[in-house]
Amino acid sequence: MFIKFNCFAEGNTESTEICLFQGIRFNKIGFAVLSTEHIRHDYLLPMDRSTYDNFLKMLEKSIAASTNIVEVTGGNVYRVVKGSFLNVKEAKTANFGIKILDEKNNYEI
Repeated sequence: MFIKFNCFAEGNTESTEICLFQGIRFNKIGFAVLSTEHIRHDYLLPMDRSTYDNFLKMLEKSIAASTNIVEVTGGNVYRVVKGSFLNVKEAKTANFGIKILDEKNNYEI
């Protein structure tokens, strides 16, 4: 499954990326860490554990529906060097969501 999102990189540069989704995990600092085919970068989504659990359920529904591409909505994604972390406090309340972009399944979860 591919995943699309707007992200901020070094220098606060904003861009849109489409990556091959390879997994997600939650770390102790308060970030969901998206793994993709980009071996030198991690993609961080600042959120609390409850938001992560809800986001995970949305991803599970997308995967179960054999979705080809989804878009992350509702918050900022940060591209960092693999293994790095950010000190981003304001985004803890971000309301992340998943929008399915397949033509046959174009809807928001």
